[in-house]
Amino acid sequence: MTDSFSAVDPVSPEEERRRWQAALTLFEALQDLAPEVREARLRAEPPPPEVRAMLLRMFAAIDRPSVLDRPLSGAVSGDAGDDAIDDSWPGLAGRRFGRWLLLEPLGSGGTSTVWRARSLAPPLGRIAAVKLLRSGAAGQADRARFAREIGILAALHHHGIAAIYDAGHADDGTPWFAMALVEGETIDLWCERHDADTRTRVGLLVQAAEAATHAHRHLVVHRDIKPANVMVDADGRVTLLDFGISRLLEDADTGDATGGRDPHTGDPVTQAFTPRYAAPEQLRGDALTTATDVYVLGALLHRLLLGVPPQWPEGGDACRDPATLGRAADDPALRAQLRGDLGAILRKALAARAEERYPGAAELAADLSAWRQGLPVRAHAGGALYRLRRWAGRHRLAAALSVALIASLVAGTAGVFWQAQQARAEARAAHAAEIEAERARLRAERALARAESLNGFILDLFRANAPERPQSELPTTAELLALGAQRAQDPDSAAPDVRAQLLVAIGRIHALRGRTVEADTLAERAAALAREARAAAPEDATAIDAILIDALRLRGQTAAARSDFDTADAALREAEQRLRMQPQADIAQLQLARDRGMLLARRHRYAEAAEIFARAREAARARKDVDPKLLRALDSALAVSYSTLRRHKEAEPLFTQQVIARARDRDRDGLRYAIALSNHGRNRVYLGDFAAAQRKLDEAIAIYDRLFDGPNSHRAAAHLNRSQLYARQRRFDEALADADAAAVEWAGADGEPLHEDPFVHANRLETLLLAERWPRLAEEAAAAIAKLPAGDDYRDAQLRAGALLAMARCETGAVPEGRRALQAARARNAGAHWTDPVIAAWLDEAQARCDAAAGDLPAALRALAQAAAQDRALPPGEVGEIARREQLAAAW
Repeated sequence: MTDSFSAVDPVSPEEERRRWQAALTLFEALQDLAPEVREARLRAEPPPPEVRAMLLRMFAAIDRPSVLDRPLSGAVSGDAGDDAIDDSWPGLAGRRFGRWLLLEPLGSGGTSTVWRARSLAPPLGRIAAVKLLRSGAAGQADRARFAREIGILAALHHHGIAAIYDAGHADDGTPWFAMALVEGETIDLWCERHDADTRTRVGLLVQAAEAATHAHRHLVVHRDIKPANVMVDADGRVTLLDFGISRLLEDADTGDATGGRDPHTGDPVTQAFTPRYAAPEQLRGDALTTATDVYVLGALLHRLLLGVPPQWPEGGDACRDPATLGRAADDPALRAQLRGDLGAILRKALAARAEERYPGAAELAADLSAWRQGLPVRAHAGGALYRLRRWAGRHRLAAALSVALIASLVAGTAGVFWQAQQARAEARAAHAAEIEAERARLRAERALARAESLNGFILDLFRANAPERPQSELPTTAELLALGAQRAQDPDSAAPDVRAQLLVAIGRIHALRGRTVEADTLAERAAALAREARAAAPEDATAIDAILIDALRLRGQTAAARSDFDTADAALREAEQRLRMQPQADIAQLQLARDRGMLLARRHRYAEAAEIFARAREAARARKDVDPKLLRALDSALAVSYSTLRRHKEAEPLFTQQVIARARDRDRDGLRYAIALSNHGRNRVYLGDFAAAQRKLDEAIAIYDRLFDGPNSHRAAAHLNRSQLYARQRRFDEALADADAAAVEWAGADGEPLHEDPFVHANRLETLLLAERWPRLAEEAAAAIAKLPAGDDYRDAQLRAGALLAMARCETGAVPEGRRALQAARARNAGAHWTDPVIAAWLDEAQARCDAAAGDLPAALRALAQAAAQDRALPPGEVGEIARREQLAAAW
């Protein structure tokens, strides 16, 4: 007698992998065919039953019927009434889910559909993406997965992951949620449309990996990072979408990737990934880890670089080497990169065994960022020679000097041997060449010694340890900066020129962080050390002068930032004198021109500054040896000057370019990216694009909050920019709160008590004017004038406060005081280089209000007409200014 159960032989991992490869090959060949054609092909050439079963599970994920193929029962929550929802997409347009009004469909997947929607409740008009589960009759597994996506998104807060706003259920039980709408293109289309180079494509992948890293830190594995789920907006920012099949790590070993039962509902589930981008363990149905997302990210990078997902040969244990495919690419640079570190990174990310990959997205992002910076990568197990090559790639000038020196010595030696047979005159020429080579060698040795000394100095800082800190724990950035500045004061720590160079570097870090007092002090000490070094080693004057010029430039920048314009001017003049003695100083002259323009701008000579920036920018763009950073700095300076001059439309393309360029490098330089966002947001305020301005300013402040643990001027400027936005949106209390936050930041950054900050009241005046809070405006304008120092450097601030004081005094009945304030303001404006048309209109409006308060309506209307003439120069964002004066004219 035989057993009624048939025995099943266990399937080896190799056989399982072979079956999945066969199923994948068939899937790719058949996925675009109509179902009836697909079935005919399978009947004509039937695959083995096991392969067919796998294939059918793949197609089940894309062939499942839509929820909207049949109407939902009952009404939608909100004000939609009692009518059933139409079963067509146009029939859903205009329906309401919670506070969201559906506008138009954006896309549809196997279990859900996504709509563009507008909020009908505050914040009124906000646009979002509303995702609906398809069909109130969907299975429990789909409902559980939908609910899990809501829970996961609610726990993730990252600029690279679309934020969730709210969620709910329709009256018939259909679940939905609203999230931030990402306007942009899929990452592959964006790269094609922008003709992105390899470095840019890798940078976008780094952003996606950073978003995945955030998810990993919350124990979430995405599992489906493919081109369609990675969006890039107009500023080059990446957002990771669709966490619908993501899993918490504690649930990731349930084996539901290729079938089985849902751990939450017990329902059967189908395949939940995109086969060509899936990791081997997903295909096998094994437990998932963060290394699963590493493979998926590697597959996406493979697609971006080579145009196709990873290719697995039939029966192979590993995907085909990207360098092999790269040989067919019509791009020699890409072929070389795939043979080097970039190929090594791809191979490690795409390893068949999870334990051979990077452990998580953070490590992959770190290696890709290192590759973009020319640093050694973990994927390349290189020794000293490998690190030397990476050093040479980053320090091309030093490497070129070394090679040139060796070449000169070899050539000189050969020349001496040959010229020994020649005439005495030629022997003297050879001797002269030998002397020059020796001088070049000595100069190179001094430069190398300086670099090695600086390198040793920095390494000593990392070896240092605070007494209470564990030996294994690295010092913080703040500790390193403080320790470096302290040691640089010690004459025994290094030569004076090395210490000066270090102080300049530390000073620039402080300046970037908005700590101008510390930066200015370090710049002054660095300049003194450089002068000392120059006197001690006149033979090395050229190299030391370069350090001195850097120190003087930093001194000029920091002194100007603190409104110490005399010190700034003296420092820049000395730098210009030193520069005239430097060989090949063209690039440095462009840098100094930018510094000079910045000084003029801070002294409110904006038109002159803009002219300098424009000339320097034109000269820089005509050269091929200019550092892109200098070009970006000149673009930024010119954009800010145009914006200040109310030439906002001219400034806009420059600001847009800045944000895109900085976004590509934000993994290395988040601070400059935040500055670009803040500046662009301010310009958008004046152009009247308040929604875009809000996004940019919020993101800038969020970045500053992550970067800084203390007060700094950059975050202060962003708060003030957002205060101006809120005021124009008539969110006056929020505007005043941001203005106060800016004052606190600036006072802390300058090391002054808040009550001594001259702008603590001035920052609030524009909001109080737009709110027409006249008594408060009169009080704070008077306080601002009392605090603001005298002199041209504060002329604009004094003028603003004076015009608004005059306006408020006359509105509150104190006409004589108002007229005196107006007379003083007009006197300050006499002989000005340029007057902001907004201030000019305020002066005329103050005149009109004072005339009206005195009973002279004809004079008041004439003054108001003069103000209206200024209104023609105002940008769209100043519509509130224009409306106030129009209402005033109508009332009179």
